[in-house]
Amino acid sequence: MRIFQEKSLATATSIGAALLLAGTVLVGCGGSSSDGGTVNPPTIGSNTGPPLPPPPPAGPPPPDPVTPPSKPAPSPPPVTTPGSPPSPPKLPAFDISSKYANRCLMSAEIGEQYGHMVDEMHYLRSWSYETQLWHYDIKDVDQSKYVKPKPAKEGDHLENMREYYKTLKASFARPNENKVPFHHMEFATENIERHNGQIDPYHGLSWRVVSNEVPRDIRVLRVEEGSPAAELESGIPKVKRGYKLLKFRGIDVVNTQNRNQIYDINHRVHGIRKLNKEEKIDYEFLDDSNPQLPRTKKVSLTAKRNVQVPIPEKRIIGGAGDKVAYLALNSLQHDLAEKPLNEQFRKFDEAEVKDLILDLRHNHGGSIYLAAQLAYMIAGEKNTKGKMFAKIKLNYDAEADNQKRNKIPLVPIDFGKECQSYSTYDCDDKVIDDEYSRRYYSLDLDRVFILSSNETCGASEALINGLRGAGVEVILIGTGTCGLIYGSLPETNCGITYYAVQYQIRNGKDFGDYADGFKPANSPATNGVAVKGCFVVDNLNTKLGSDEDVLLDTALKYRKDGAGACPAPPKSLPAHTLKNGPLFEVNSSNVTVTNPPKKWYGYNMDITVPVKKP
Repeated sequence: MRIFQEKSLATATSIGAALLLAGTVLVGCGGSSSDGGTVNPPTIGSNTGPPLPPPPPAGPPPPDPVTPPSKPAPSPPPVTTPGSPPSPPKLPAFDISSKYANRCLMSAEIGEQYGHMVDEMHYLRSWSYETQLWHYDIKDVDQSKYVKPKPAKEGDHLENMREYYKTLKASFARPNENKVPFHHMEFATENIERHNGQIDPYHGLSWRVVSNEVPRDIRVLRVEEGSPAAELESGIPKVKRGYKLLKFRGIDVVNTQNRNQIYDINHRVHGIRKLNKEEKIDYEFLDDSNPQLPRTKKVSLTAKRNVQVPIPEKRIIGGAGDKVAYLALNSLQHDLAEKPLNEQFRKFDEAEVKDLILDLRHNHGGSIYLAAQLAYMIAGEKNTKGKMFAKIKLNYDAEADNQKRNKIPLVPIDFGKECQSYSTYDCDDKVIDDEYSRRYYSLDLDRVFILSSNETCGASEALINGLRGAGVEVILIGTGTCGLIYGSLPETNCGITYYAVQYQIRNGKDFGDYADGFKPANSPATNGVAVKGCFVVDNLNTKLGSDEDVLLDTALKYRKDGAGACPAPPKSLPAHTLKNGPLFEVNSSNVTVTNPPKKWYGYNMDITVPVKKP
């Protein structure tokens, strides 16, 4: 089960210029995604629904005050007797969250007590005030209207908790909505599954909206390895990257003007509606990779669960003395990617590669600690010794009283040098002196080529920023990154895991102002932090890491000839390459959408400390 943050739909936001109506959700449940925006509804000739509400007045968000407001004196929590329903606690606002921890409406785990739903609300309100970055914007609201009578089974009150949690999100005028990129909740079991790399039932397709106007052009951005779409049929995958979507469930995706069908397209392309296990959908695609022989292909896909493959492609290019390593990394989930990353860097080290091309074009983020460890694998001891990878900025109270509170420790994040043992065996299958190796292998590189897109987000951007802060040259090939400078330390209470904006990440040089993303130096974008490299639009009709891959080919040419190898950039940004991270606010009066989808939230920049396994 998923807990959704719902938003009604309106006109397109500024987050992506190609904006599909149903919400600027990039990536959806079970692996669906879009990096191109929303399909616009027809304005005449069909049921357009009620008029849209006017936008809120523009203006800057309120700053955090220098002096915190006065707080009410804390009161002790109510005494409850396990097994008997307690009375709802009546306490002053923003009391200490630890007083309400594990007081649960439906006690299920060891250490939990039988409590009242208001106990869970008080905990959530206090924890939010203690940790959220813009905590002075949190308002105390009447909790009674969100209280649900004792449910028949565990989880029945989650919808009410979700609605209440929405009131604890900082609110800003529309031009600044992207200041709060995520604020949501889910079952704790879902958080655990995702950290184990498990994916909800899905078909394995992600999407790019090249054109959202009739005749629409919606393409397969990627096909997840091991998914139903990647299954072989007559020796070739059922669906390939670059296929154009013509129909699904009989809907004419290219030409329909029917508003309800447009909603269906948006929900499928953005992965808003979670698929059920064994759910079957009929698709029709156009394969126009060979313009001389275009052909249509009908495919039926049945949803199933899968475990994400963090490194879908890797290779070594070139001969002795001038080898270049290529590695596509789709996840910085610590427990999922740490071991395969270190094993692959051992192989690169043994091959004596001279350069690394790291493909992060589809990397939505993950653990900030794994980003720090990957930075060490790239740069090595000589480039990172005595340097800090990152530090975090908290809210006023959390920084001023951090020793006492310690909700989120104010400690620097170093370049990782030793395996955290999140994997099955340490971090490498190689046995040395009858023991598995614990060291991180490193290439000691002074520069790295990074392939990017507007899906390069969170911890993958922190990797770019952390390397630059250590003086390592980053050469960016592709389009601008998504610009997620904020992160979260997820908190679980009573079987629910909560996410909020709790910190901003900065590198060792105290730089972290890249909310408009990083961009190649010759990009036509007016915003963003310019980095050496070339603006190149991905060609979806080629396999990642192949000789025909335009991003990889450009990186190799830049390595040989420098910036002169960059192709001429377009005069303006293609709509589907605009900044389009997990910042979704659009609405219409009769449709609700998820905000944000599971593939993004919670681990874009997670500072959950990995736990060493024995």
